[in-house]
Amino acid sequence: MLLSLGHAFSSVYVWVSLQHAINIALASLLLFWAAILFGKERDRMYENTFNVVRAIAVVEAAIALYQRFFERDIRPHGTFDNPNFLAEFLAVAAILCLSRVLWAEGSRRRRSIDAGTAGIFLVSALALSSSRGVLVSAVPAFGLLLVCRYGLRKGAAVLAFIGLPVLAIVGWRSADRFFTPDIYNYGRWIIWKSALRTFIEHPFGVGLGGFKYFWYATQSPVAEAFRKYGKFARTAHSEYMEILSGLGAIGFILFLAILVAPLLLAFRLRKEIPESRRWIANAAVAGLVLSGVHAAFDSGFHEFGIVCLDAALLGALLSFLPRTAWRTVLLPRTVVRTGVALCAVLLVISATTVSGAFVYEYGEKKLRLGDLAGAENAFRLASVVDPLRAPYPDAVSGVYYLRYQKERRTSNDRQRLVKLLKETLHWEDSARWLNPRESRYILRLSSLFIELFRIRGEYSDVRMALGLAGEALRINPFSVEALWYRAELFAAIGRPGDAVADLKSAVSIEPNFGRGYSRLAELTGAADPRGATELTDKAKACREKAALLSLEDYEKWLVESPEER
Repeated sequence: MLLSLGHAFSSVYVWVSLQHAINIALASLLLFWAAILFGKERDRMYENTFNVVRAIAVVEAAIALYQRFFERDIRPHGTFDNPNFLAEFLAVAAILCLSRVLWAEGSRRRRSIDAGTAGIFLVSALALSSSRGVLVSAVPAFGLLLVCRYGLRKGAAVLAFIGLPVLAIVGWRSADRFFTPDIYNYGRWIIWKSALRTFIEHPFGVGLGGFKYFWYATQSPVAEAFRKYGKFARTAHSEYMEILSGLGAIGFILFLAILVAPLLLAFRLRKEIPESRRWIANAAVAGLVLSGVHAAFDSGFHEFGIVCLDAALLGALLSFLPRTAWRTVLLPRTVVRTGVALCAVLLVISATTVSGAFVYEYGEKKLRLGDLAGAENAFRLASVVDPLRAPYPDAVSGVYYLRYQKERRTSNDRQRLVKLLKETLHWEDSARWLNPRESRYILRLSSLFIELFRIRGEYSDVRMALGLAGEALRINPFSVEALWYRAELFAAIGRPGDAVADLKSAVSIEPNFGRGYSRLAELTGAADPRGATELTDKAKACREKAALLSLEDYEKWLVESPEER
Protein backbone atom coordinates (compact mmCIF):
# COMPACT_ATOMS: atom_id res chain seq x y z
CA MET A 1 0.00 0.00 0.00
CA LEU A 2 2.80 2.42 0.90
CA LEU A 3 4.64 1.50 -2.29
CA SER A 4 1.56 2.18 -4.43
CA LEU A 5 0.96 5.50 -2.67
CA GLY A 6 4.57 6.46 -3.26
CA HIS A 7 4.27 5.68 -6.95
CA ALA A 8 1.03 7.68 -7.16
CA PHE A 9 3.01 10.88 -6.83
CA SER A 10 5.82 9.88 -9.18
CA SER A 11 3.76 8.43 -12.01
CA VAL A 12 2.68 9.87 -15.33
CA TYR A 13 -0.86 10.67 -14.23
CA VAL A 14 -1.19 11.15 -10.48
CA TRP A 15 -4.98 10.83 -10.47
CA VAL A 16 -5.04 7.36 -12.03
CA SER A 17 -2.33 5.99 -9.73
CA LEU A 18 -4.04 7.46 -6.68
CA GLN A 19 -7.31 5.75 -7.61
CA HIS A 20 -5.45 2.44 -7.82
CA ALA A 21 -3.96 3.11 -4.37
CA ILE A 22 -7.41 3.83 -2.95
CA ASN A 23 -8.73 0.57 -4.43
CA ILE A 24 -5.86 -1.34 -2.84
CA ALA A 25 -6.63 0.31 0.50
CA LEU A 26 -10.29 -0.67 0.15
CA ALA A 27 -9.33 -4.27 -0.64
CA SER A 28 -7.10 -4.33 2.46
CA LEU A 29 -9.93 -3.07 4.64
CA LEU A 30 -12.32 -5.65 3.17
CA LEU A 31 -9.83 -8.42 3.92
CA PHE A 32 -9.31 -7.16 7.47
CA TRP A 33 -13.07 -7.01 8.00
CA ALA A 34 -13.56 -10.50 6.54
CA ALA A 35 -10.88 -11.96 8.81
CA ILE A 36 -12.54 -10.42 11.88
CA LEU A 37 -16.02 -11.64 10.91
CA PHE A 38 -14.85 -15.18 10.18
CA GLY A 39 -12.76 -15.19 13.35
CA LYS A 40 -15.79 -14.66 15.58
CA GLU A 41 -18.26 -17.28 14.32
CA ARG A 42 -16.46 -19.28 11.70
CA ASP A 43 -18.96 -21.98 10.79
CA ARG A 44 -22.01 -19.73 10.76
CA MET A 45 -20.17 -17.00 8.90
CA TYR A 46 -18.93 -19.41 6.25
CA GLU A 47 -22.40 -20.87 5.82
CA ASN A 48 -23.83 -17.38 5.36
CA THR A 49 -21.09 -16.48 2.90
CA PHE A 50 -21.66 -19.71 0.98
CA ASN A 51 -25.38 -19.01 0.71
CA VAL A 52 -24.81 -15.40 -0.38
CA VAL A 53 -22.26 -16.38 -3.05
CA ARG A 54 -24.54 -19.13 -4.33
CA ALA A 55 -27.55 -16.79 -4.44
CA ILE A 56 -25.57 -14.14 -6.31
CA ALA A 57 -24.29 -16.79 -8.72
CA VAL A 58 -27.86 -17.95 -9.43
CA VAL A 59 -28.91 -14.38 -10.19
CA GLU A 60 -25.83 -13.78 -12.38
CA ALA A 61 -26.43 -17.00 -14.32
CA ALA A 62 -30.09 -16.03 -14.87
CA ILE A 63 -29.09 -12.56 -16.10
CA ALA A 64 -26.47 -14.09 -18.41
CA LEU A 65 -29.06 -16.49 -19.87
CA TYR A 66 -31.41 -13.58 -20.50
CA GLN A 67 -28.62 -11.62 -22.20
CA ARG A 68 -27.72 -14.62 -24.33
CA PHE A 69 -31.15 -15.69 -25.57
CA PHE A 70 -33.19 -12.48 -25.45
CA GLU A 71 -30.58 -9.78 -26.10
CA ARG A 72 -28.60 -12.01 -28.49
CA ASP A 73 -25.33 -11.32 -26.70
CA ILE A 74 -22.91 -14.05 -27.80
CA ARG A 75 -20.76 -13.57 -24.69
CA PRO A 76 -23.02 -12.36 -21.87
CA HIS A 77 -21.41 -10.65 -18.89
CA GLY A 78 -24.18 -10.51 -16.27
CA THR A 79 -23.67 -7.47 -14.07
CA PHE A 80 -19.87 -7.65 -14.44
CA ASP A 81 -17.84 -5.46 -16.77
CA ASN A 82 -16.54 -8.41 -18.75
CA PRO A 83 -17.67 -11.99 -19.55
CA ASN A 84 -14.39 -13.31 -18.14
CA PHE A 85 -15.11 -11.85 -14.70
CA LEU A 86 -18.58 -13.40 -14.73
CA ALA A 87 -17.02 -16.75 -15.64
CA GLU A 88 -14.52 -16.47 -12.78
CA PHE A 89 -17.22 -15.71 -10.21
CA LEU A 90 -19.41 -18.61 -11.37
CA ALA A 91 -16.44 -21.01 -11.46
CA VAL A 92 -15.52 -20.13 -7.85
CA ALA A 93 -19.16 -20.64 -6.84
CA ALA A 94 -19.00 -24.08 -8.51
CA ILE A 95 -15.87 -24.89 -6.48
CA LEU A 96 -17.62 -23.96 -3.22
CA CYS A 97 -20.57 -26.22 -4.03
CA LEU A 98 -18.40 -29.10 -5.24
CA SER A 99 -16.22 -28.94 -2.14
CA ARG A 100 -19.17 -29.62 0.12
CA VAL A 101 -20.16 -32.56 -2.07
CA LEU A 102 -16.66 -34.10 -2.05
CA TRP A 103 -16.34 -33.90 1.72
CA ALA A 104 -19.89 -35.26 2.21
CA GLU A 105 -21.08 -32.28 4.22
CA GLY A 106 -24.79 -32.06 5.03
CA SER A 107 -27.64 -34.42 4.17
CA ARG A 108 -27.82 -36.48 0.99
CA ARG A 109 -30.54 -34.24 -0.42
CA ARG A 110 -28.45 -31.17 0.31
CA ARG A 111 -25.40 -32.68 -1.38
CA SER A 112 -27.50 -33.50 -4.45
CA ILE A 113 -28.63 -29.88 -4.64
CA ASP A 114 -25.03 -28.70 -4.23
CA ALA A 115 -23.85 -31.07 -6.99
CA GLY A 116 -26.56 -29.81 -9.33
CA THR A 117 -25.82 -26.14 -8.66
CA ALA A 118 -22.08 -26.79 -9.09
CA GLY A 119 -22.78 -28.26 -12.53
CA ILE A 120 -25.05 -25.36 -13.49
CA PHE A 121 -22.49 -22.79 -12.38
CA LEU A 122 -19.66 -24.53 -14.23
CA VAL A 123 -21.67 -24.87 -17.45
CA SER A 124 -22.74 -21.23 -17.20
CA ALA A 125 -19.18 -20.10 -16.50
CA LEU A 126 -17.63 -21.81 -19.53
CA ALA A 127 -20.40 -22.34 -22.07
CA LEU A 128 -21.92 -18.87 -21.86
CA SER A 129 -18.79 -16.73 -21.53
CA SER A 130 -16.42 -18.79 -23.72
CA SER A 131 -13.62 -17.64 -21.40
CA ARG A 132 -10.34 -19.36 -22.24
CA GLY A 133 -8.60 -17.85 -19.23
CA VAL A 134 -11.13 -19.33 -16.80
CA LEU A 135 -10.99 -22.70 -18.60
CA VAL A 136 -7.21 -22.80 -18.14
CA SER A 137 -7.49 -21.57 -14.53
CA ALA A 138 -10.12 -24.18 -13.68
CA VAL A 139 -7.66 -27.04 -14.31
CA PRO A 140 -5.26 -26.32 -11.39
CA ALA A 141 -8.13 -25.16 -9.15
CA PHE A 142 -10.26 -28.29 -9.56
CA GLY A 143 -7.12 -30.43 -9.63
CA LEU A 144 -6.06 -29.03 -6.25
CA LEU A 145 -9.52 -29.74 -4.83
CA LEU A 146 -9.41 -33.35 -6.03
CA VAL A 147 -5.87 -33.93 -4.77
CA CYS A 148 -6.80 -32.54 -1.34
CA ARG A 149 -9.76 -34.92 -1.20
CA TYR A 150 -8.35 -38.14 -2.67
CA GLY A 151 -4.57 -37.76 -2.40
CA LEU A 152 -2.02 -37.13 -5.12
CA ARG A 153 -2.31 -40.34 -7.18
CA LYS A 154 -6.05 -40.87 -7.01
CA GLY A 155 -6.78 -37.16 -7.30
CA ALA A 156 -4.55 -36.85 -10.39
CA ALA A 157 -6.28 -39.88 -11.92
CA VAL A 158 -9.74 -38.46 -11.26
CA LEU A 159 -8.65 -35.16 -12.79
CA ALA A 160 -7.15 -36.84 -15.87
CA PHE A 161 -9.96 -39.30 -16.63
CA ILE A 162 -13.01 -37.40 -15.34
CA GLY A 163 -12.16 -33.77 -14.61
CA LEU A 164 -10.39 -32.83 -17.83
CA PRO A 165 -12.95 -34.54 -20.14
CA VAL A 166 -15.78 -32.80 -18.26
CA LEU A 167 -14.04 -29.42 -18.59
CA ALA A 168 -13.36 -30.08 -22.28
CA ILE A 169 -17.02 -30.94 -22.96
CA VAL A 170 -18.49 -28.13 -20.87
CA GLY A 171 -15.94 -25.61 -22.11
CA TRP A 172 -15.84 -26.64 -25.76
CA ARG A 173 -16.69 -23.10 -26.87
CA SER A 174 -13.84 -21.74 -24.79
CA ALA A 175 -11.43 -24.39 -26.08
CA ASP A 176 -12.51 -23.75 -29.67
CA ARG A 177 -11.40 -20.12 -29.39
CA PHE A 178 -7.79 -21.32 -29.00
CA PHE A 179 -7.85 -22.61 -32.58
CA THR A 180 -9.84 -19.93 -34.40
CA PRO A 181 -8.78 -16.44 -35.51
CA ASP A 182 -9.47 -14.02 -32.68
CA ILE A 183 -8.45 -10.41 -32.19
CA TYR A 184 -7.72 -11.11 -28.53
CA ASN A 185 -5.08 -13.68 -29.45
CA TYR A 186 -3.17 -10.80 -31.01
CA GLY A 187 -4.07 -8.27 -28.35
CA ARG A 188 -2.86 -10.07 -25.25
CA TRP A 189 0.41 -11.25 -26.73
CA ILE A 190 1.28 -7.80 -28.06
CA ILE A 191 0.20 -6.12 -24.80
CA TRP A 192 2.27 -8.47 -22.65
CA LYS A 193 5.38 -7.91 -24.77
CA SER A 194 4.78 -4.18 -24.50
CA ALA A 195 4.48 -4.43 -20.70
CA LEU A 196 7.79 -6.32 -20.53
CA ARG A 197 9.50 -3.67 -22.66
CA THR A 198 8.10 -0.97 -20.39
CA PHE A 199 9.48 -2.79 -17.35
CA ILE A 200 12.90 -3.23 -18.95
CA GLU A 201 13.06 0.49 -19.73
CA HIS A 202 11.64 1.47 -16.30
CA PRO A 203 12.66 -1.25 -13.80
CA PHE A 204 11.20 0.71 -10.87
CA GLY A 205 7.87 1.13 -12.60
CA VAL A 206 5.90 3.91 -14.26
CA GLY A 207 3.23 4.17 -11.57
CA LEU A 208 0.01 2.23 -11.23
CA GLY A 209 -2.16 2.77 -14.28
CA GLY A 210 0.73 4.34 -16.17
CA PHE A 211 1.28 1.48 -18.61
CA LYS A 212 -1.31 2.70 -21.10
CA TYR A 213 0.70 5.90 -21.64
CA PHE A 214 3.85 3.90 -22.48
CA TRP A 215 2.00 1.39 -24.66
CA TYR A 216 2.29 3.55 -27.78
CA ALA A 217 6.09 3.53 -27.97
CA THR A 218 6.49 -0.14 -27.00
CA GLN A 219 3.74 -1.76 -29.08
CA SER A 220 4.46 -4.19 -31.91
CA PRO A 221 2.94 -4.17 -35.41
CA VAL A 222 0.89 -6.95 -36.97
CA ALA A 223 2.30 -7.75 -40.40
CA GLU A 224 -0.96 -9.04 -41.97
CA ALA A 225 -3.19 -6.31 -40.54
CA PHE A 226 -4.93 -3.67 -42.66
CA ARG A 227 -3.85 -1.16 -40.02
CA LYS A 228 -0.82 -2.29 -38.06
CA TYR A 229 -0.90 0.14 -35.13
CA GLY A 230 -4.62 0.62 -34.67
CA LYS A 231 -5.33 -0.65 -31.16
CA PHE A 232 -5.06 0.97 -27.76
CA ALA A 233 -4.30 -0.93 -24.54
CA ARG A 234 -5.93 0.57 -21.44
CA THR A 235 -4.35 -2.02 -19.14
CA ALA A 236 -1.67 -4.68 -19.44
CA HIS A 237 -4.46 -7.31 -19.57
CA SER A 238 -2.78 -9.20 -16.75
CA GLU A 239 -2.54 -8.24 -13.10
CA TYR A 240 1.03 -9.50 -12.96
CA MET A 241 2.11 -7.51 -16.02
CA GLU A 242 0.26 -4.45 -14.71
CA ILE A 243 2.12 -4.65 -11.39
CA LEU A 244 5.46 -5.38 -13.09
CA SER A 245 5.21 -2.37 -15.41
CA GLY A 246 3.52 -0.12 -12.85
CA LEU A 247 5.40 -0.83 -9.61
CA GLY A 248 8.57 -2.36 -10.99
CA ALA A 249 10.60 -5.25 -9.63
CA ILE A 250 10.18 -4.37 -5.95
CA GLY A 251 6.41 -3.99 -6.21
CA PHE A 252 6.13 -7.21 -8.22
CA ILE A 253 8.05 -9.21 -5.61
CA LEU A 254 5.92 -7.80 -2.80
CA PHE A 255 2.76 -8.53 -4.80
CA LEU A 256 3.74 -12.18 -5.31
CA ALA A 257 4.69 -12.50 -1.64
CA ILE A 258 1.27 -11.23 -0.55
CA LEU A 259 -0.49 -13.65 -2.90
CA VAL A 260 1.57 -16.74 -2.15
CA ALA A 261 2.25 -16.36 1.61
CA PRO A 262 -1.28 -17.31 2.84
CA LEU A 263 -1.41 -20.32 0.53
CA LEU A 264 2.00 -21.57 1.65
CA LEU A 265 1.00 -21.04 5.28
CA ALA A 266 -2.21 -22.98 4.74
CA PHE A 267 -0.26 -25.82 3.06
CA ARG A 268 2.27 -25.98 5.90
CA LEU A 269 -0.43 -26.08 8.59
CA ARG A 270 -3.03 -28.10 6.68
CA LYS A 271 -2.86 -31.04 9.08
CA GLU A 272 -3.61 -28.82 12.06
CA ILE A 273 -6.92 -27.64 10.58
CA PRO A 274 -9.81 -29.62 12.16
CA GLU A 275 -11.15 -32.36 9.89
CA SER A 276 -14.67 -30.90 10.01
CA ARG A 277 -13.41 -27.63 8.55
CA ARG A 278 -10.91 -28.80 5.95
CA TRP A 279 -13.50 -28.78 3.19
CA ILE A 280 -14.01 -25.09 3.82
CA ALA A 281 -10.28 -24.32 3.80
CA ASN A 282 -9.72 -26.43 0.67
CA ALA A 283 -12.57 -24.69 -1.13
CA ALA A 284 -11.13 -21.30 -0.20
CA VAL A 285 -7.65 -22.28 -1.41
CA ALA A 286 -8.98 -23.70 -4.69
CA GLY A 287 -11.05 -20.55 -5.30
CA LEU A 288 -8.04 -18.33 -4.62
CA VAL A 289 -5.87 -20.44 -6.94
CA LEU A 290 -8.42 -20.05 -9.73
CA SER A 291 -8.56 -16.31 -9.17
CA GLY A 292 -4.77 -16.03 -9.00
CA VAL A 293 -4.17 -18.01 -12.19
CA HIS A 294 -6.89 -16.13 -14.05
CA ALA A 295 -5.23 -12.87 -13.00
CA ALA A 296 -2.40 -13.82 -15.38
CA PHE A 297 -4.82 -13.42 -18.30
CA ASP A 298 -7.14 -10.65 -17.11
CA SER A 299 -7.33 -7.68 -14.76
CA GLY A 300 -9.65 -9.47 -12.35
CA PHE A 301 -8.39 -7.65 -9.27
CA HIS A 302 -9.73 -4.44 -10.83
CA GLU A 303 -13.28 -5.86 -10.63
CA PHE A 304 -14.98 -5.01 -7.35
CA GLY A 305 -17.07 -8.20 -7.25
CA ILE A 306 -13.97 -10.37 -7.66
CA VAL A 307 -12.09 -8.38 -4.99
CA CYS A 308 -14.95 -8.88 -2.50
CA LEU A 309 -15.14 -12.61 -3.27
CA ASP A 310 -11.38 -13.09 -2.89
CA ALA A 311 -11.36 -11.10 0.36
CA ALA A 312 -14.10 -13.37 1.76
CA LEU A 313 -12.24 -16.54 0.68
CA LEU A 314 -8.94 -15.34 2.11
CA GLY A 315 -10.61 -14.18 5.33
CA ALA A 316 -12.21 -17.61 5.71
CA LEU A 317 -8.91 -19.38 5.04
CA LEU A 318 -6.96 -17.30 7.55
CA SER A 319 -9.62 -17.73 10.24
CA PHE A 320 -9.43 -21.53 10.00
CA LEU A 321 -5.67 -21.67 10.45
CA PRO A 322 -4.47 -22.45 13.99
CA ARG A 323 -3.84 -19.46 16.20
CA THR A 324 -0.28 -20.69 16.69
CA ALA A 325 0.38 -19.65 13.09
CA TRP A 326 0.13 -15.99 14.01
CA ARG A 327 2.45 -13.81 15.96
CA THR A 328 0.57 -11.11 17.80
CA VAL A 329 2.12 -7.68 17.53
CA LEU A 330 0.87 -4.71 19.53
CA LEU A 331 1.09 -1.64 17.34
CA PRO A 332 2.17 1.64 18.97
CA ARG A 333 -0.59 4.18 19.42
CA THR A 334 1.17 6.54 17.00
CA VAL A 335 1.07 3.93 14.24
CA VAL A 336 -2.62 3.28 14.85
CA ARG A 337 -3.44 6.98 14.74
CA THR A 338 -1.39 7.41 11.57
CA GLY A 339 -3.28 4.54 9.94
CA VAL A 340 -6.63 6.03 10.92
CA ALA A 341 -5.56 9.43 9.58
CA LEU A 342 -4.41 7.84 6.31
CA CYS A 343 -7.75 6.05 5.91
CA ALA A 344 -9.55 9.33 6.56
CA VAL A 345 -7.46 11.08 3.92
CA LEU A 346 -8.16 8.33 1.38
CA LEU A 347 -11.87 8.55 2.20
CA VAL A 348 -11.83 12.30 1.55
CA ILE A 349 -9.96 11.80 -1.74
CA SER A 350 -12.44 9.14 -2.82
CA ALA A 351 -15.34 11.45 -1.90
CA THR A 352 -13.85 14.27 -3.99
CA THR A 353 -13.51 11.90 -6.93
CA VAL A 354 -17.19 10.96 -6.76
CA SER A 355 -18.22 14.59 -6.25
CA GLY A 356 -16.08 15.78 -9.15
CA ALA A 357 -17.54 13.17 -11.49
CA PHE A 358 -21.10 14.11 -10.45
CA VAL A 359 -20.47 17.83 -11.05
CA TYR A 360 -18.77 17.05 -14.37
CA GLU A 361 -21.79 15.08 -15.59
CA TYR A 362 -24.00 18.00 -14.59
CA GLY A 363 -21.78 20.28 -16.67
CA GLU A 364 -22.11 17.96 -19.66
CA LYS A 365 -25.91 18.17 -19.41
CA LYS A 366 -25.71 21.97 -19.35
CA LEU A 367 -23.41 21.90 -22.38
CA ARG A 368 -25.84 19.74 -24.36
CA LEU A 369 -28.58 22.27 -23.57
CA GLY A 370 -26.39 25.08 -24.89
CA ASP A 371 -25.85 26.73 -21.50
CA LEU A 372 -22.16 27.59 -21.79
CA ALA A 373 -22.09 29.65 -18.60
CA GLY A 374 -23.64 26.82 -16.55
CA ALA A 375 -21.31 24.27 -18.12
CA GLU A 376 -18.26 26.40 -17.42
CA ASN A 377 -19.25 26.89 -13.76
CA ALA A 378 -19.77 23.14 -13.34
CA PHE A 379 -16.48 22.22 -14.99
CA ARG A 380 -14.60 24.82 -12.94
CA LEU A 381 -16.19 23.50 -9.75
CA ALA A 382 -15.23 19.93 -10.71
CA SER A 383 -11.62 21.02 -11.22
CA VAL A 384 -11.64 22.61 -7.73
CA VAL A 385 -13.28 19.60 -6.05
CA ASP A 386 -10.92 17.14 -7.76
CA PRO A 387 -7.86 19.15 -8.84
CA LEU A 388 -5.84 16.12 -9.97
CA ARG A 389 -8.10 14.99 -12.81
CA ALA A 390 -7.16 16.22 -16.28
CA PRO A 391 -10.52 16.01 -18.15
CA TYR A 392 -11.98 18.83 -16.04
CA PRO A 393 -9.65 21.64 -17.18
CA ASP A 394 -9.84 20.14 -20.66
CA ALA A 395 -13.62 20.59 -20.52
CA VAL A 396 -13.26 24.23 -19.39
CA SER A 397 -10.91 24.75 -22.34
CA GLY A 398 -13.57 23.29 -24.64
CA VAL A 399 -16.16 25.79 -23.35
CA TYR A 400 -13.83 28.71 -24.05
CA TYR A 401 -13.13 27.35 -27.54
CA LEU A 402 -16.87 27.22 -28.28
CA ARG A 403 -17.09 30.84 -27.19
CA TYR A 404 -14.16 31.68 -29.45
CA GLN A 405 -15.85 30.03 -32.44
CA LYS A 406 -19.09 31.87 -31.75
CA GLU A 407 -17.24 35.18 -31.39
CA ARG A 408 -15.35 34.60 -34.63
CA ARG A 409 -18.57 34.01 -36.55
CA THR A 410 -20.28 37.13 -35.22
CA SER A 411 -17.45 39.61 -34.61
CA ASN A 412 -14.05 40.73 -35.86
CA ASP A 413 -12.86 41.96 -32.49
CA ARG A 414 -9.26 40.72 -32.70
CA GLN A 415 -8.46 41.59 -29.09
CA ARG A 416 -11.48 39.65 -27.85
CA LEU A 417 -10.60 36.63 -30.01
CA VAL A 418 -7.00 36.58 -28.73
CA LYS A 419 -8.22 36.79 -25.13
CA LEU A 420 -10.60 33.85 -25.59
CA LEU A 421 -7.90 31.77 -27.26
CA LYS A 422 -5.43 32.50 -24.46
CA GLU A 423 -7.99 31.31 -21.89
CA THR A 424 -8.53 28.18 -23.99
CA LEU A 425 -4.77 27.61 -24.12
CA HIS A 426 -4.39 28.17 -20.38
CA TRP A 427 -6.93 25.51 -19.44
CA GLU A 428 -5.72 23.03 -22.06
CA ASP A 429 -2.17 23.46 -20.80
CA SER A 430 -3.43 22.74 -17.26
CA ALA A 431 -4.87 19.44 -18.53
CA ARG A 432 -1.55 18.62 -20.22
CA TRP A 433 0.36 19.46 -17.03
CA LEU A 434 -1.78 17.02 -15.04
CA ASN A 435 -1.36 14.26 -17.62
CA PRO A 436 1.78 15.05 -19.67
CA ARG A 437 1.74 11.82 -21.73
CA GLU A 438 -1.81 12.17 -23.01
CA SER A 439 -1.20 12.99 -26.67
CA ARG A 440 -4.76 14.23 -27.21
CA TYR A 441 -4.15 17.23 -24.96
CA ILE A 442 -0.80 17.91 -26.60
CA LEU A 443 -2.22 17.89 -30.12
CA ARG A 444 -5.17 20.05 -29.08
CA LEU A 445 -2.76 22.53 -27.55
CA SER A 446 -0.74 22.53 -30.77
CA SER A 447 -3.81 23.21 -32.90
CA LEU A 448 -4.80 26.07 -30.58
CA PHE A 449 -1.42 27.72 -31.15
CA ILE A 450 -2.02 27.47 -34.90
CA GLU A 451 -5.40 29.11 -34.39
CA LEU A 452 -3.70 31.86 -32.40
CA PHE A 453 -1.18 32.33 -35.22
CA ARG A 454 -4.01 32.87 -37.70
CA ILE A 455 -5.38 35.66 -35.52
CA ARG A 456 -2.26 37.58 -34.56
CA GLY A 457 0.34 36.29 -37.06
CA GLU A 458 3.24 35.73 -34.64
CA TYR A 459 5.62 33.02 -35.89
CA SER A 460 6.45 32.01 -32.31
CA ASP A 461 3.00 30.39 -32.16
CA VAL A 462 3.93 28.18 -35.12
CA ARG A 463 7.17 27.14 -33.40
CA MET A 464 5.17 26.20 -30.30
CA ALA A 465 2.73 24.19 -32.42
CA LEU A 466 5.55 22.31 -34.16
CA GLY A 467 7.28 21.63 -30.85
CA LEU A 468 4.09 20.19 -29.35
CA ALA A 469 3.52 18.04 -32.44
CA GLY A 470 7.05 16.66 -32.02
CA GLU A 471 6.31 15.98 -28.34
CA ALA A 472 3.21 14.00 -29.32
CA LEU A 473 5.32 11.93 -31.73
CA ARG A 474 7.90 11.20 -29.03
CA ILE A 475 5.06 9.71 -26.96
CA ASN A 476 3.63 7.77 -29.90
CA PRO A 477 6.15 7.48 -32.75
CA PHE A 478 3.72 5.23 -34.65
CA SER A 479 0.85 7.74 -34.82
CA VAL A 480 0.07 8.40 -38.48
CA GLU A 481 -2.44 11.05 -37.36
CA ALA A 482 0.29 13.02 -35.58
CA LEU A 483 2.65 12.62 -38.55
CA TRP A 484 -0.10 13.77 -40.91
CA TYR A 485 -0.82 16.78 -38.68
CA ARG A 486 2.82 17.82 -38.51
CA ALA A 487 3.26 17.30 -42.25
CA GLU A 488 0.36 19.68 -42.87
CA LEU A 489 2.00 22.25 -40.60
CA PHE A 490 5.29 21.94 -42.49
CA ALA A 491 3.51 22.30 -45.81
CA ALA A 492 1.58 25.36 -44.61
CA ILE A 493 4.75 27.25 -43.55
CA GLY A 494 6.68 26.45 -46.73
CA ARG A 495 8.74 23.43 -45.65
CA PRO A 496 7.62 20.78 -48.16
CA GLY A 497 10.76 18.67 -47.67
CA ASP A 498 9.94 18.11 -43.99
CA ALA A 499 6.29 17.47 -44.89
CA VAL A 500 7.31 14.79 -47.41
CA ALA A 501 9.62 13.15 -44.85
CA ASP A 502 6.78 12.91 -42.30
CA LEU A 503 4.34 11.54 -44.86
CA LYS A 504 6.84 8.92 -45.99
CA SER A 505 7.22 7.86 -42.36
CA ALA A 506 3.43 7.67 -42.07
CA VAL A 507 2.96 5.38 -45.08
CA SER A 508 5.90 3.20 -44.00
CA ILE A 509 4.24 2.73 -40.60
CA GLU A 510 0.77 2.16 -42.07
CA PRO A 511 1.06 1.03 -45.73
CA ASN A 512 -2.71 1.37 -46.17
CA PHE A 513 -2.75 5.07 -45.22
CA GLY A 514 -4.51 6.36 -48.36
CA ARG A 515 -4.55 10.05 -47.43
CA GLY A 516 -0.79 9.92 -46.98
CA TYR A 517 -0.23 8.67 -50.54
CA SER A 518 -2.60 11.31 -51.96
CA ARG A 519 -0.85 14.14 -50.12
CA LEU A 520 2.58 12.82 -51.13
CA ALA A 521 1.45 12.81 -54.74
CA GLU A 522 0.41 16.46 -54.45
CA LEU A 523 3.69 17.54 -52.84
CA THR A 524 6.00 15.60 -55.18
CA GLY A 525 4.00 15.87 -58.41
CA ALA A 526 6.00 18.74 -59.88
CA ALA A 527 9.39 17.14 -59.25
CA ASP A 528 8.45 13.51 -60.00
CA PRO A 529 5.26 13.14 -62.12
CA ARG A 530 5.72 9.42 -62.63
CA GLY A 531 6.22 8.79 -58.91
CA ALA A 532 3.17 10.94 -58.15
CA THR A 533 1.06 8.78 -60.47
CA GLU A 534 2.17 5.63 -58.64
CA LEU A 535 1.31 7.25 -55.30
CA THR A 536 -2.14 8.21 -56.60
CA ASP A 537 -2.73 4.61 -57.67
CA LYS A 538 -1.72 3.39 -54.21
CA ALA A 539 -4.12 5.85 -52.59
CA LYS A 540 -6.94 4.58 -54.81
CA ALA A 541 -6.14 0.94 -53.94
CA CYS A 542 -6.21 1.77 -50.23
CA ARG A 543 -9.60 3.44 -50.55
CA GLU A 544 -10.97 0.40 -52.38
CA LYS A 545 -9.70 -1.91 -49.63
CA ALA A 546 -11.19 0.26 -46.92
CA ALA A 547 -14.54 0.38 -48.72
CA LEU A 548 -14.82 -3.42 -48.46
CA LEU A 549 -14.55 -3.34 -44.66
CA SER A 550 -17.75 -3.06 -42.68
CA LEU A 551 -17.59 -2.19 -38.98
CA GLU A 552 -17.59 -5.87 -38.02
CA ASP A 553 -14.89 -6.67 -40.55
CA TYR A 554 -12.84 -3.73 -39.35
CA GLU A 555 -12.62 -5.38 -35.94
CA LYS A 556 -11.23 -8.47 -37.68
CA TRP A 557 -8.40 -6.68 -39.42
CA LEU A 558 -6.06 -7.92 -36.70
CA VAL A 559 -6.21 -11.51 -37.91
CA GLU A 560 -7.30 -11.26 -41.54
CA SER A 561 -5.58 -9.77 -44.52
CA PRO A 562 -7.98 -7.80 -46.76
CA GLU A 563 -6.40 -9.39 -49.83
CA GLU A 564 -7.56 -12.83 -48.69
CA ARG A 565 -11.26 -11.95 -48.89
